[in-house]
Amino acid sequence: MPLKGKLVKLIPMEKKYLITLFNWESDISIKYLTNENSKILTLKEFKKKFYEKTNNNIFLLIMALKNNEIIGFINGIGYNKIDRYIYINGFIKDINENKEMFKESSLLFYKYIFDNFNVRKIYSELYSYNIQYAKTLRELGFKKELKLEDYKFFNGKYHSKYVLSLDKETFLDDRSKI
Repeated sequence: MPLKGKLVKLIPMEKKYLITLFNWESDISIKYLTNENSKILTLKEFKKKFYEKTNNNIFLLIMALKNNEIIGFINGIGYNKIDRYIYINGFIKDINENKEMFKESSLLFYKYIFDNFNVRKIYSELYSYNIQYAKTLRELGFKKELKLEDYKFFNGKYHSKYVLSLDKETFLDDRSKI
């Protein structure tokens, strides 16, 4: 199935990449961006939790074509067949350096979701301190739907949580992005 662009391809999860995901999950310098739980897990705990969390999700790894390195992941969570939405999250290491790869992998994933599932809307949640991710989602067509004020205490102050969405019509109208 690999979904391939000019810079990246999205590939299914393989067991050999679990250690890479574990290292990202354990890296305290980036953990606050990807996880509300600040507890550092053991590898055994991580594996168990990973397979439980991704069992019914669409979980793909982002591979850079220039060197075949795994640089991130993108994940579809909680597909709701009745209300026709899905939540997405993802991670890419060094987002400032790999921003174009993140954008391309996101667009490939959104296209895959809209083409293969009866989804009308894709949602993503983020915190106000994750400025680069918010900026990138807006560039990809996401709109703010909800703001929860002072939701999370981090780095000495409270931060808001946002829910952004991308509807299928907006995505299809701007297919020139792909």
